[in-house]
Amino acid sequence: MSRIQDRNRVFSGLIMRLTPKILVRIWLSIGVLTTAGLIIGSSVSYRHEISSIESRLLSLAHEREAYVNSWLEENHADLRVIAGNNCLVRYINDLDDQESSLAFLNLAKEEYKFSRIHLLDEDGTTILSTSQVESPTPGHIDSMVQTVIENGRVYTFGIYFHQDVSTPWLTVMAPVMDVDAGRTMGVIVAGIDPNSELYPLLVEEQFLYSSMETLLLQPEDGGVRFISPRRLGEDMQIGEVLPQPAPTLAGLQAVRGAEVFGEFVDYRHKRIFAVTRSITHTDWGLVTKIDRSDALAPWRQSLRLSVIAVLALFLALSVLIWGMGRVVSIEQEKRGQERLRMMQVTIDNAAEIVLWMAQDGRVTYANPAVIEATNYTVEELLEMYIWDLDPDLSPEKWPGMFERVKEIGTFLFEGRMLREDGSIIPIEISTSYVEYEGVGFHCGIGRDITQRQHLEDQLRQSQKMEAVGRLAGGIAHDFNNILTVISGSAEWGLMSLSEEHDARERFETIQKAAASATDLTTRLLMFGRKQVIQPRVTDITRALENLRPMLERVIGGDINLTVRSDEGLARVLVDPGELDQVIMNLVVNSHDAMSDGGELIVSATNVSGQPSATSDREQITESEDDVCLAISDTGSGMDEETQSRLFEPFFTSKETGSGLGLATVYGIVERCKGRIEVESRVGAGTTMKIFLPATDKEVEYEQVAPADSFSAGGSETILLVEDQEGVREVTEEALSTMGYSVHAFSTPEEAIIFSAGHTGDLDLMITDVVMPGMSGADLAESIAVQRPGLKVLFISGYTDDAITRHGILGEGVDFLPKPYSPSTLAQTVRSILDRA
Repeated sequence: MSRIQDRNRVFSGLIMRLTPKILVRIWLSIGVLTTAGLIIGSSVSYRHEISSIESRLLSLAHEREAYVNSWLEENHADLRVIAGNNCLVRYINDLDDQESSLAFLNLAKEEYKFSRIHLLDEDGTTILSTSQVESPTPGHIDSMVQTVIENGRVYTFGIYFHQDVSTPWLTVMAPVMDVDAGRTMGVIVAGIDPNSELYPLLVEEQFLYSSMETLLLQPEDGGVRFISPRRLGEDMQIGEVLPQPAPTLAGLQAVRGAEVFGEFVDYRHKRIFAVTRSITHTDWGLVTKIDRSDALAPWRQSLRLSVIAVLALFLALSVLIWGMGRVVSIEQEKRGQERLRMMQVTIDNAAEIVLWMAQDGRVTYANPAVIEATNYTVEELLEMYIWDLDPDLSPEKWPGMFERVKEIGTFLFEGRMLREDGSIIPIEISTSYVEYEGVGFHCGIGRDITQRQHLEDQLRQSQKMEAVGRLAGGIAHDFNNILTVISGSAEWGLMSLSEEHDARERFETIQKAAASATDLTTRLLMFGRKQVIQPRVTDITRALENLRPMLERVIGGDINLTVRSDEGLARVLVDPGELDQVIMNLVVNSHDAMSDGGELIVSATNVSGQPSATSDREQITESEDDVCLAISDTGSGMDEETQSRLFEPFFTSKETGSGLGLATVYGIVERCKGRIEVESRVGAGTTMKIFLPATDKEVEYEQVAPADSFSAGGSETILLVEDQEGVREVTEEALSTMGYSVHAFSTPEEAIIFSAGHTGDLDLMITDVVMPGMSGADLAESIAVQRPGLKVLFISGYTDDAITRHGILGEGVDFLPKPYSPSTLAQTVRSILDRA
């Protein structure tokens, strides 16, 4: 209670020292600040309001622009499909079968909601039309036809008007290609009524403003033509041309392609805020606008309220200031002394070291943190010079450093500090030049950065491992493509040779080498942590035997390796690659703990699920039976503190370790619903036990068909898209030999064009996942628009993260990883085709 009274007395004393003259000055200062605040605040709020208006208009303009572009693209796509029909090419060549060609155009007109469709030859002469009325196209129709023929793509040639300006006409043209002859035969001209198709896209919600609207314009005879209806200005009709408009007209900016926000004058000669856009592949401009007075009305109202509130606050402060003149005086000296005492307590209890050094280098002050860091007493420190604590300084260097800091004021650097026992700790220190009672000193404030440097080293090691992982994934992709060609060619070679042929053994050697290379790729991906995770029933005994040669290479010749497992060992549900990763990480740790050699035992046994007596983690519910995978070594062992942090990410007892190996092991075991037990003593070795739930399911071995048998073939039609030439050729040859009708392409664009023009059925598409320009998933979506229900088989040599980014590894998606053999391809394709 006494402290509160003391503070009140201090505050009252301060107020009492305020004379009437000082109060007048404070009052005038508040008035000036209030006025300046109003001016600055109104300016800031005005800019904020303009930015808000711009944001709203931009959002609406982007939305309407997207609608128009999407609508144009849909019409282009529709006309491209019509122009791609082979019957039109035949009609242009022979001028025969007019009835069926005309029926096709009429059907297309109704299907795609065109007003009229005309077929022109390459000279621009109309040879077939869905309407008896000629197309109201402009006089330069010949140049338009020539443009379409020369460039070979779809064009939109603007909106035109009859003498009756209420009837607009939008013309779209597409080339009719003879794919076999490789030339353009003619042009399809389609008419669209924008009243029913285009203009509804421009109708916007009015938000809070009644004057907001969106308009389409196009250049006309040096002026601007309005090609969409207007809500405002009833005397302005659609199709009207404004000749030589003023530069401040937003429509002129739009048709010139400027995409800006600004203040303009509109067709009513009113000041507006507007956003102008240009519509892609057209000469159209889009303007989204709002009257300036309408847009700023809320801001003006808010400004008036703010002025009233500020004036009221100013009056209240004026009354308060005059009221404070009745309070008693303050004791400034006591307040200053209290502040100094607080500063001293802060420095004495700070975790950072604080040192004061005189110009001659003598230590004149050291806080308790310095004593704790160096283990010197305060008396010893005050008898020392700074070079006695900093091994990088000397009496010769100190004067130059003192003058440098005096010149620049503050200097931040990383250095070292000597402790009393001769050891060195890294520190980060900020030293400043200060003057106290006319004498210059260096004041240094620093902290021990040993832990930070350790964490930085761990981060760099982690980044190195990530880089190696990315490299491994990239190498595996290219290698998988090569292995697909090698293994496929070897299998074809075996099929073409008799059992007694002399070269058969060499082809079998190639096939075995390809299988070994495939296994090497899997190990490479395991090392880079990039393998596709696919848990399946696994025989640990077989896994240990397959991994044993690699383990022997890792541990070297000075460690005796023993690998054993129980007879009739139960099976577990685990990803084989992740199982190998767990074993390799634990074996490498054991190897590092036996620098002078020793014994390493890797064993697998059947155990009944028992509660763990040594685990200090949360209790885990075990299955009835487990398989215990144990790795035991005769190495240096671990103390209890190390064991308590063993599975923490980035924790390591090695000088160059990443601290991620055991954390990865723990994550894999947790994902398999297993547990880990650690038994270790310093100097007596370590045993790591992995308990995985047993399963009664049978081991899933890959069934490979004989190399000379393709009973799984068929007669269906398959679309193959693969950008790697060797893989495409091997796959196409395999599928053709199986009896399938194969259409192979190197790019997605070629496949889309073929699908659009192909009149027969397509039963299956086989596509690579990652290709230049378009992914396999995007290709599948594009083809599905033309052929709903088409079955798709994705193939790839990329790793799981690349495949997942392209949206492939989902439920119900058929995926075949590279490398694959022709027999594996045969079984996969047949399985997909036979599925209902």
